[in-house]
Amino acid sequence: MQPWKTLKVFVSSTFKDLELERDQLAKVFAEIQRSIFSRKLQLIPYDLRWRERSEKDLVNWCLDMVEECDYFIGILGYRYGWRPPHTAEGKPNNQKLSITEMEIRKALEVIPPSKRFFCFGDLQQYNEEQLASEAPEDLESLQKLKDDLRNEKVFSYKDSQSVLQHMHKELQTIIDSDFRPGKQVETGVVDRESALQEIINEKNKGFVGRVSYLNKLEDFCEKQNEKNYLAVNAVAGTGKSALLANFICRWRKNMQIPIAAHYMSMAGDSRSVSGIVHSLTQQLIRLNILEEKSQTTTEEMIYFLRSGLMNTKRHVVIAIDGLDEMEEDELSWLPENLPHNIRMVITTRAVGAWEKLKSYPQVEQLDLPTLQDQEILEIIDNYQRERNISLTPTEKDILLKRATGNPLFLKVALDEMTAGGTAIAQLAETVDGLFHQILKRLQQSYGEKAIENYLGLIASGRGGIAEIELEQIMLEEHQRSISDDFMIRIHKSLDNFIVKREGLLNFFHPEFERTVKMFLGKAGMRWAHNRFSHYLLQQTYEYERSLFELPYQLQWAEKYDTLLKTLSDLKFLEAKCGNNILLNSLLEDFERALYNQTVPLDENLDISCWGNGKINKEIIRLIARAINLDLQFIRRYPQQLFQCLWNRCYWHDCPITAKHHVKDAFKAGSLPWHRDDEKCIYHLAEYWRKAKESQRHFSWIRSKRPLPPGLNSPLQKILYGHTRKVSDVTFNAQGSQVISAGEDREVYLWSVSTGEVLFRSTKHGKKVNCVAAAANEDIFASGGSDNNIYLWSTSLRKTIATCSGHTLPITSIAFHPQHSQLVSAAYDGEIHLWSPKGELLESFVSKEGYAWKVLFSPDGKYLATAHKTGNICIWDVETQNLEFTLKGHKGDVHALVFTPNGQQIISAGTDHTIRIWSITSRQCLRKIEAHKELISGLAIHPNGKYLYSVSWDRMLCTWELPFANCISKIKAHETEIRSIAINSRGTNLATTGVEGTVRIWSTQPGAVYMMRGHEGLISNLDFTESGEEISTGAADKRICIWSAKTGNCLRVQHGLYRTLQSPKGNSRLLVEQEGEELVVKARHIKSALHFPAKVKQFKIAPHESIIAGYFGDYVYILELIAK
Repeated sequence: MQPWKTLKVFVSSTFKDLELERDQLAKVFAEIQRSIFSRKLQLIPYDLRWRERSEKDLVNWCLDMVEECDYFIGILGYRYGWRPPHTAEGKPNNQKLSITEMEIRKALEVIPPSKRFFCFGDLQQYNEEQLASEAPEDLESLQKLKDDLRNEKVFSYKDSQSVLQHMHKELQTIIDSDFRPGKQVETGVVDRESALQEIINEKNKGFVGRVSYLNKLEDFCEKQNEKNYLAVNAVAGTGKSALLANFICRWRKNMQIPIAAHYMSMAGDSRSVSGIVHSLTQQLIRLNILEEKSQTTTEEMIYFLRSGLMNTKRHVVIAIDGLDEMEEDELSWLPENLPHNIRMVITTRAVGAWEKLKSYPQVEQLDLPTLQDQEILEIIDNYQRERNISLTPTEKDILLKRATGNPLFLKVALDEMTAGGTAIAQLAETVDGLFHQILKRLQQSYGEKAIENYLGLIASGRGGIAEIELEQIMLEEHQRSISDDFMIRIHKSLDNFIVKREGLLNFFHPEFERTVKMFLGKAGMRWAHNRFSHYLLQQTYEYERSLFELPYQLQWAEKYDTLLKTLSDLKFLEAKCGNNILLNSLLEDFERALYNQTVPLDENLDISCWGNGKINKEIIRLIARAINLDLQFIRRYPQQLFQCLWNRCYWHDCPITAKHHVKDAFKAGSLPWHRDDEKCIYHLAEYWRKAKESQRHFSWIRSKRPLPPGLNSPLQKILYGHTRKVSDVTFNAQGSQVISAGEDREVYLWSVSTGEVLFRSTKHGKKVNCVAAAANEDIFASGGSDNNIYLWSTSLRKTIATCSGHTLPITSIAFHPQHSQLVSAAYDGEIHLWSPKGELLESFVSKEGYAWKVLFSPDGKYLATAHKTGNICIWDVETQNLEFTLKGHKGDVHALVFTPNGQQIISAGTDHTIRIWSITSRQCLRKIEAHKELISGLAIHPNGKYLYSVSWDRMLCTWELPFANCISKIKAHETEIRSIAINSRGTNLATTGVEGTVRIWSTQPGAVYMMRGHEGLISNLDFTESGEEISTGAADKRICIWSAKTGNCLRVQHGLYRTLQSPKGNSRLLVEQEGEELVVKARHIKSALHFPAKVKQFKIAPHESIIAGYFGDYVYILELIAK
């Protein structure tokens, strides 16, 4: 997250002129800071009134700071100021200029006239003693300086208060002119390509040698052979980053093939998966390798990058530096089998993600040795020319021997010799030793505690720390022990080791960062995180850096109680959700708080806050779950975050929730609303509500009933889109997307994480019966009643081939596990094998009639087909010969699945049984009486321990293998369930129903609580004449009467529903259905409100602001609350 724009103002004055008003001057700048804070501006004043005159670099520092500043204020009282013996160039100060005049002359040269002004003191305000203290030549020089400035913007002052007033008014006016009040300065993410170029230039500076390795990199990237991943492996400090930087520069200059690059040390989020993917995606879009499309989540970006690379035909090079520096060893973003036109060059140490990378089948390893002696000498000579220094042959020989070919040692040693003045003989003999030597020297120069705090604060940031943050913390922490110029002096001393990347101060090399953290130890780093978090807490939530950094800092500071308070603070959550970039980082905050094992949040910690309730880790989990359930809605309408949270969290465990559920459906102890204590989240929801409703003109939509799914439910998402029965579902290879097929003739591609529709097609002329996705490719297939099979590219979102040959509707399709060959079955009894181009390769001749299901074994050796006869045929794929037939089912077999080891096959069908067969013995090992109706689908966990089954009886069952014990049984849909699929990681299931929804489930244990009301699809809804009750009718032949006031189901009658003549709705409300949202408008609310609900029919109460509607077997009863 980019820091706010920082405005630097240099105050030039002689020390005694404002000595007594120093605190008042600080107040002036504080008031200006308060006035510009809402514009996302920060002010750093530099008031360098020196106590010490012995600093040899004093003049340089002062003039450098003038050049770095945006504004300049010159204050001339009765003193001319100290005359340094030398100029900035180190020459004698023959003109005998004071340092104040030098600063003023520099300002006239580099700062525009509109951004500088001067204050002259009337000499009459000073007493004779003061004036007598100045030499006549000083007074004469002072007057001459004032005369030279007569054409500048000058204010006269008679006392210290008037000069402070002038400064305040004029500086405020100048800033207001540059940055209009009421308008915020744009911030956000720093241009990553600028940051990339910055670090490439930094690493490439002074590079020499390595010609043979540069040639190897170029040769590799020019080829298009099978080995298209080149891992440049070396120990730290060998020059991997510099080699890659020089290669990138050479390639861009000499080659026509485009190149994208990423350095883990670019600061910000560059070490996270999201940062890596975002960086590469931006570049590839600019290079026209990828098409520009909107992605909101990390999963979507990963999929977009992977699929785009898998499908591009262009020759492109991707260079990644420091793979071992990733925050997590997660390579899901990097495909194992990119096409040969993509050339990957990756530098890494032999740790972390390298262990996974080297298992990739297309990886070629290049070990980078240490530098040769001649190359070391070239670096030394180059350094001498740049720094205008001269080393003796003996000194060069000592450096050559100690460097042992390590360029990092050489750089650090040379920098320490020139900057620290350390003699070569006194230098440590290892890189780590040099770093410790530098740290010890800095401690001696600036104080042990000060230097530890300075470096610790830089190390504590997620990707560095803003200059103003560091300065303000340090000055506050050491206000009595460091002088005004401390920050400048220490920064100059560390100029070679601290760099600015993406607007943040950071360490020049990961090895130095590691050394600093080890040097400080756990306690020192905890202090830094603690102090940084304290600073961030002092800022308001308007400051985005606080929103971005605060939870991270609190967790690493082990301030777990404050972390709990922050992640449950509605103001914090609203501020973070209001920024789409920060919303993504909020999800990371919750993930870290819940699952980080290095600084884990104690399961037993609970704190009292926010009214009568207590906050603990479980509360944080529930808040995170509530946000995830409505994530897409919150992205569109962040101002309605409270509404989403209250409607989810209040109904989770509020005691009145019991009235909305079937009694005795579960054990009392398992129900969250039976535990009415201070740890219930509804207390927090009510605290939020009271705070929001105390605000003027606040409006929201309150649900009168618990919304599905519950916070403890394994149901993650309900995907609305299909308008008729959903026939089949499958996950893509990465598990990040779901593909569904429906009787509405449509194929949908969905995002698992957000529930967003990524693509939809009506290519099939008739209903679509089945879908399948390739295991290692970016393609999926769909088969329909139009007798056609279409192959699709998920990234291109279009068909890439058509398989035509069947004469009747397709019943099932499946991809080979090792390649993209496709098998299909149809009502015509034919079983065909197709190429990825749609070419018919082979056919399997069966005497069993048509097959309901076809499936390859995990090794691709066998093909299993399940038939209407109840038999299962096992075929040899290579020869197309029937190997054997499994018989036992009494009716059609609709579902098949192999165990992951391929030794068993499991089947199910119309006889309501599940059967487990041995491929080796060809015998039925186990028969399970599983469901009450036809079993329509099976899925097996990748670990082989769990089997999942769905049925027309609407149940989803989980079975523990090998003994097939039923460990979970939940009502998953209101109607018949048609299919089930599991992703490759075994974390999610997808099911489809006759009602037209796709549902995403977690495979982790959870509970689906049975609500009172209907058990079939609702078809009618009406308000009674009084508007106090609502009646509904459904396919279960029940009539339910609901209270409009409480949302409770008052009574249930059996019989056919008779439509009532509903009274006219409340004319004050206008309600519309837009996609998956209700839009509510009213005369007494300022703007339209939205509610995340797919409603088939809705009506409005005649006298109250109540809206009722339904979808499936659920009744929505909503109330508009407006102040």
